[in-house]
Amino acid sequence: MAIRKEVRSVLRWTCDQICASDLIAFPLDYNSPTCYDPQPAELIIRFVDDLIVSCKPDAANAILGKLFQVPEFCNMPQGERTFEFFWSYFLGRPTNTPWPQWDEKRLAEEKRLSDPENVRFYDGWSDASWITETQGIAIGDDYDVHQWKDSSDCWTQSICAHLLCQPKDGRPPSRETLQEAFEALEKLSTMTLPAGYGNIFNDRSYFIITMYLGHFQRACEIFQQIGIYRFGDEFFCNPAFYQLLMTFMSDPPIKRYNAEEAKEIVQQVCTALDTKLERPSGVSIHKEPIESPVSDLLQRLSIAAFSVYHGDYLAAGINSPADILLPAITAERITEIEQHLGAPLPPDVKEIAMVANGFYGGWNFAGGGWSGISKNVSVCPADDCAMWMGDDGEDDFQSTQTNETRTRDDGSTYEELVDTQYDDETELGNVYVSSAPADCDGYIHFMCPPETWRTFQKARRGIKSPDGEYAVFYHAPWQDSSDVHIFKSLTEWLTNVMLSIETEAEASE
Repeated sequence: MAIRKEVRSVLRWTCDQICASDLIAFPLDYNSPTCYDPQPAELIIRFVDDLIVSCKPDAANAILGKLFQVPEFCNMPQGERTFEFFWSYFLGRPTNTPWPQWDEKRLAEEKRLSDPENVRFYDGWSDASWITETQGIAIGDDYDVHQWKDSSDCWTQSICAHLLCQPKDGRPPSRETLQEAFEALEKLSTMTLPAGYGNIFNDRSYFIITMYLGHFQRACEIFQQIGIYRFGDEFFCNPAFYQLLMTFMSDPPIKRYNAEEAKEIVQQVCTALDTKLERPSGVSIHKEPIESPVSDLLQRLSIAAFSVYHGDYLAAGINSPADILLPAITAERITEIEQHLGAPLPPDVKEIAMVANGFYGGWNFAGGGWSGISKNVSVCPADDCAMWMGDDGEDDFQSTQTNETRTRDDGSTYEELVDTQYDDETELGNVYVSSAPADCDGYIHFMCPPETWRTFQKARRGIKSPDGEYAVFYHAPWQDSSDVHIFKSLTEWLTNVMLSIETEAEASE
């Protein structure tokens, strides 16, 4: 089986993040203003989850075993619960798992929460009072729970199913009663739901009851309709989910990856983690100092890129490493571009452009590359891309304490800690937007100049950025905003690209 282009693209991007990040671990505080990039462990776990769904437990465990070698790795509690469930159904728990193995008693207690024979399973979701509150339908003690059979009203089906699933006298519903609830839900599944309602019965419970009753093929269909990421951990911590996978091992309900893709994912992710493990804890590859001139950095990038992607480059008419680099521009030309943009460019951008004003990337490489600086660069308000720079849009203001420089009467200066508030209405300024020079799955490149970046950091994140710092990133329409990685200069990004592609070139030799 061939490896799909979109899988290669996501895999390559994830490995770039592993190599570029300061830490592999999950962020301990998701509300921290400095934790706005996805952490590599989170990206790796997405692959692991997809491999589990694809009935590739050995591949999932191979990645987990490598991830657990990272000294600073710290797991979230829900991740611990997820994998203990997984290992209770599939062998291969890594011996270096960074928490004690759950005993049978603890596992049994957790599994009971999703057991239809346990009255606690029905807590909350079997209550139909929300229908009364939203639809004004009276549900009295004398409500006929069997009327669904003769009704064509979707709310009647939902109410009957809810009531049939309610415990009586502290006991869970009988198997016969759950079978009737299932039949009511099956009828409901053929009806058109009211506008604005994605569902009017708990899909997870519907799935569990269907598995409990032994309707495995129907459970498979329900699972496919729901999609694993609609409920996330609620499925991965659910015995019925693993029973379904074991029933359909040879033909998984959701095929995220085929065998060749699973093999490639394991190889690439483990190689990236090995590269990370060779470096001191907390040191990012993209922050490794490069003491050689810009010309050497670009030359190393082009040589390694041509080595790894020579087939793609040759097909595009690029016949040597030197052809990957776009022609340099003069200082006079840079001045004209700055006048067009209305602001000076960062010093390192100008230095790089006078060596090579851009480079060709590829579909799976560096977001298609960098097209350099020119009058074709678009200028747009930073507000239009604030979400990709770490602004979630949820807070109306940010408050923080920052050091402000004060001047004494004698002319000397001192730092004073002051409270500040920044409103979301603050005008941020502009960013520079350009397309990539090579076909790249829709990536657009952004450069947020120092003044705009400083204003954004203060207004939206309550952070005082260092003088001269600016942001470089790229984004595709199909990406989630949390998947965007911010680099703090063009040099930092190019260094990251160069080191990552050199690592890949060495691994392929």
